Parts: sequence; C-alpha cells; structure tokens
Amino acid sequence: KELKTKTQKIEELEEEITSINASINNLKSSLIKTIENYSEDIEIKKSLEQIDENFEEKAQLIKTILEKKINITSLNDIEEKLKEIEIEISQIRNNLIQVETKNTITQSNIKSSKERISKISEELRKIEEFVSSKEKEIETEKENIEKYSSEIIKITDELEKLSKERDELLNEIAKKSLNLKELNQKYREIINEKDIKTRELSTLEKELFITEEKIILTNNEIENLNKNLIEKYNTNLENLEKETTLLDIEIPLEEIIKKISQLKSEIKKIGFVNENAEEEFRLIEEEYFSLKSNLDDILQSKQKLEEMIESINNQVEKIIKESLTSISEVITDVFKEIFGGGGVRIDIEKDDVVEGGIELNVSIPGKKVKNLLLLSGGEKALVGIIFIFSALMINNTPVVILDEVDAPLDDENTERFKKLILSFQDRTQFIIISHNKSTIKICQDIYGVTMEEKGVSKVVSYKLQEVEI
Repeated sequence: KELKTKTQKIEELEEEITSINASINNLKSSLIKTIENYSEDIEIKKSLEQIDENFEEKAQLIKTILEKKINITSLNDIEEKLKEIEIEISQIRNNLIQVETKNTITQSNIKSSKERISKISEELRKIEEFVSSKEKEIETEKENIEKYSSEIIKITDELEKLSKERDELLNEIAKKSLNLKELNQKYREIINEKDIKTRELSTLEKELFITEEKIILTNNEIENLNKNLIEKYNTNLENLEKETTLLDIEIPLEEIIKKISQLKSEIKKIGFVNENAEEEFRLIEEEYFSLKSNLDDILQSKQKLEEMIESINNQVEKIIKESLTSISEVITDVFKEIFGGGGVRIDIEKDDVVEGGIELNVSIPGKKVKNLLLLSGGEKALVGIIFIFSALMINNTPVVILDEVDAPLDDENTERFKKLILSFQDRTQFIIISHNKSTIKICQDIYGVTMEEKGVSKVVSYKLQEVEI
C-alpha cells in the first residue's frame, strides 16, 4: 500500500511539474511579447525624435526665409509657399500630438511591462525553486520505491520458499500419516497378540505353579514316607520286600504296598507335566519385550509427528494471518475504486485460522453493511473477484486463469469487472474463459472452438482488430 501511495505521489508531482512547465512557457511567451512591445515603443520614440527634427528644420527654413528676405518673383509664390509650410507644420504638429500621446501610452506600457517582467521573473524564480524541490522529492520517492521494490521481491522469495517448504511438509505429513495408520494397525495387532500371549503365559504360569506345588507335596510326602521307614525299620523302600522276609515287622507288607499304590495313584492324578514350559515362557517373554520395544518406537514416532504437525500448523496459521492482514489493507482501496465508495471488512470465523473460514462484511455505497451471504449473485461474484485481485496485489502472479467468473454479473458489474482487469493488465497476463461479448472486447487475442464439419472440432484464433464482436 505504501508503495502504491508513493507511486501515486510521484505521478501527481510529475503532473504538477508538467503544469508548471506549461505556465513557464506561457510566462515566457508573455515576456517575449512584452519585450516586442517594448521594442516597438522604442521605434515609436525614434520616429517622434525624427518628427521633431523635421519640425525644427522647417521652422529654421521659415526663419531663414524671413531673415534673408529672399527675392521671390511673386507674392503669390510666397503665400503659396507659406501655406504649404503652414499645412506641413500643422500636419507635423498633429503627428507630434499623436506621437506624444502614443509615447505617453508607450511609457506607461513600458513601466507596466517592466513591473510585469519583474513579477514574472520573481514567479519564475519561485517556480524554479518549487520545481527543484519537487524534483528532489521525486528522486527521494524513486529511491523509496526501489527500496520497497527490493523488499517486496525479498518477501516474495521468502513466501515462495515458505510455500515450497509447506508443500514438502504437507507431503511428508501425508506420508507420515499413512505410515502412522499402518503403525497403528500393526500396534493394535501387536497389542492383541500381546494380550493373547499374556493370557497364555498367565495360564502356563498358573499350571506350572500348580504342577510344581503338587510335585513338591508329592516329593515331600515320599521323602517323609521314606524317612519314616528308615527311621522305624532302618531300611529303605527298595530293600523293604527282602527285609520283610528276614525281619519280624509289625506293619504288614500288604499295608505298605497299599500305601505305595495310593501314592502312585496320587502322582497319576497330577497329570502330564510340560517339561518345556519354562523354555516356552522364556520365548514368550522375549517376544513380549520385543513387541514392547516396537510399541515404544511407534509411540515416540507418533509424538514426533504430532509435534511436526503442530509446528506446521503454527507456520501455516502465521502465514494465513499475515496474508489476510495484508489483503485487509488493500481490499478496501480496490473495492472503493471499483464501486466508487464503501468498504470490506475481513473476519475470521473461528479461532483456528487453518480449519476455520473467513467472513466478508461488505458496505456497498447507498446500502447497509451486509454479510456476503445477503448480497445478490452478481455482487457476491464481484466481491469474490475483488478478494482474489487484492491477494494478487500482495503476491503478484504472472499468469491468472479466470473460468467464466463474469457469468453471474449484470452489465453494470461487468463494466466494473473489466475495469479491474484493465488495472492489472500491466503486471499480470489473464486467460479468460467467457461468453460475455463485453468482456471479450477488452482481450487482445481471441481463441474459439468451432465445428465446421459434424463431429470435427477446430480451434481458431484471431487478433482483436481482425474480428468484429
């Protein structure tokens, strides 16, 4: 906006200088004319002096005639001569009066011309000082424009760089999101498998614990029985049968055998003991820790992705806010230029700039402030076009394609649209798809599609001056 203001100020100064130069030329012409009149007055003065000399000569001639009393043959001749001299003297006197009158006027004109020349000279001096001051201002404004232009180029480059980084980050986010979905799926599968293995492990642990308890109890009971036998009979179970034949034992052998059978039966009740349970437990435990490690890696990657997404969203939000602020600074000027007054206010619908939209409150000259949704179709379209062109002023685009954006516009709004296009034609090339003849008239080249033969389309192109619309 500041650059535009500076440019307009330079244009105004240049127009003012052009006007001043025209005034200077007029003053110079007037001065030349005055000088010419002054020269003419000088010639008149010389003629007056010549008449005075002639008058003096005639008077001297009369005096000489009277003094020398020239012999003239006839009195009539003298009288005629005197009459001629008197007539000539009368003419000289009349001429003298006219010349004196004219001389008086000329002297007045000379005085007036001198005063005017002095005044014009003073005006010229002031004008020259003013022009010099304005030229310095123009140079200063041009330097400012060059400075702002370089800054705009730098900012544009930074925006393009940020835009590329944003696109790259969005692509990376898309890839990471896909990987995250796959990892989440795998994570769920791992969790399910872990739960199954955990339940199996718990069951095995319970079975192992019960089995070990039974074995311990059985071993304890056998050991106690053996110990009782050794203590009581000083022997062991293996030699029991032999010793019973040699010793007189109060406990019958049948009872001992019965007890042994009973113990064997209890051992059978324990059932099958899985000797590989411990190894299976170790393998399941290793798999569990491996899955847990993978799960930790997935959660860490997920956290990094969430941090990256938050950082990108912050950058995008900052860029959008800055862009909307810049657009807000110029959209009212563009709107006033197109509608001849009024204004536009941009509001963000939600606190989240990225997810939320924007709301345009429009004040059209002669109407109340309205939300964009309350405007007519043509007014909506034109306000949307103005918003796009305001964005183009912030970040200039070399080529813009407009696809039938003028379709909803009536004749009045079409003229405003054309005015907008023409104001940007020096900085942007427009490719316009339109069926509106009024819009087509401002184009330089026209491309159309025709079907001279049935089923065969043909592209034709014309320069605007070659075709009558």
